Amino acid sequence: MNDRDAAGQAPRSVLAALLAATTLPVMANFCIAPVLAKMQAHFAAVAYAAVLTPMVMTLPALVGTVAAPLSGVVADRVPKRTLLLVATIAFGAIGILPYFMASLHAILATRLLLGIAEGTVITCCTALIAEYCQGRLRQQLYGLQHATMSVAGILFLLAGGIVGEASWQNPFLLFALGFVVAGVVWTLPRRAAAAPAGRVHVAFPWKLAAPVLAAAFFGWLFYYLIPAGVPFLLRERGLFSTRLAGSASAAALMASMAGSIGYITLVRFLSARLLLAAAYAAMAAGFAVIAASNGIPALVAGCIVTGLGFGLVMPNVSVMLLGRVPPETRGRAAGGITMSVLTSVFCTPLLRLGAARALGGTPAVFGAGALILAVAAIALAIAGQRKVA
Repeated sequence: MNDRDAAGQAPRSVLAALLAATTLPVMANFCIAPVLAKMQAHFAAVAYAAVLTPMVMTLPALVGTVAAPLSGVVADRVPKRTLLLVATIAFGAIGILPYFMASLHAILATRLLLGIAEGTVITCCTALIAEYCQGRLRQQLYGLQHATMSVAGILFLLAGGIVGEASWQNPFLLFALGFVVAGVVWTLPRRAAAAPAGRVHVAFPWKLAAPVLAAAFFGWLFYYLIPAGVPFLLRERGLFSTRLAGSASAAALMASMAGSIGYITLVRFLSARLLLAAAYAAMAAGFAVIAASNGIPALVAGCIVTGLGFGLVMPNVSVMLLGRVPPETRGRAAGGITMSVLTSVFCTPLLRLGAARALGGTPAVFGAGALILAVAAIALAIAGQRKVA
C-alpha cells in the first residue's frame, strides 16, 4: 500500500501529524491530575490554596471555552497550518514553564495562557481534518481523532503519575512534547486539497450549526457526569474509594475509544441522525444501569455502555457540521464544537450539584439523565426515519 489512502486524499504523514497534535489538549489536564494533591500540600501556606490548586487543572479548559471560537474566527482568515504550528510551539513553551516556578499564582498565569493555545490547537486540528481529507477518509479520521484522544488521556494519566512520584513539578516537563509535535506539524502540506480557494468572508450558517453544536454540548454534558458524578454516587452508597472512582472513569474512557473506532464501520450503514440516536440510546441504557446499580460490577458495566455510546457522538458531530458548512467557515465551526465541549465540561459539576439537591441524590440524577437521553434518542430516530422515507 502506498503512502496515500485508496482515494488518494491524504498521505499518512498528514494523518499522523493531525492525530499527534490532537493529543496536546488532552495532556493539558490529564498529566497534571495525579499530582494535584502534592501541589496542594506544597502550597499549603498560600492563601486559598485548596481553591487555587484545582484551578491549575481546570483553568486551561475554562479559558479554552472563550479562546476556541476566537481562534476559529482567526483560522478562517489565516492559513490554519500556520496557526496550528504557532499554537503547538506556544503550547510547549508555556506548558513547561511551571517546572521552573515557585509561585502558585505565577503557575496559574501560565495555565491561563496555555488555555488559549489549547483551544487553538484542537480547533485547528478539527478544521484541518476537513480540509486535508474528504469523503470516507474524513469520517474515519474523525473517529480516529476521538479514539486517539481517549488513548492519550490514559497514557498521560499514567505518565503524570509515574514522573510525579518524585516531584509535583516533573509532569510539566512532559509539555516539551509540544515542540516535537510542532516539528511534525511543520511537515504538513502548505495547502490542503479541500481548503477554500481564497480568504473571502462568508457568514456563519448558524441555522445549520446550532443543532449540531447543541448535540455536542448535550453529549458531553451527560458523559462527563461519570467522572463528575460517580465519586459522589459511590460515597452516597457507602462504597467510595478513589481507586473505584478512577476505575469507573477509566472504563468509560476505554469504552469511548472503542465506540469511536466502531463509528468508522457504523457510519457506512447508518445516517448521521440515526447514529446520534444510537449513541444517546446507549448512553441512556448505561445511565439506567448506573442509577439502578447496587454493586461495583454493575456500576462499571453502566459506565462502559455509556462510554460506548459517547464514543459515537463526537466523530459524528464533527462530520455532521464540518462536512456541511462552507469551507470558508470551517474554522468557526471547529471553534464552536470546541467551545461546546469545554463549556459542558465546566457546567456538568454544577448541574450534578443542583440536580442532586433537587432530586434527592446522585442516583436520581443518573436516572433522570437516562430518561432525558432516551427521549432524545427516540426523537432523533423518528426524525432519521422520516428523512430516509
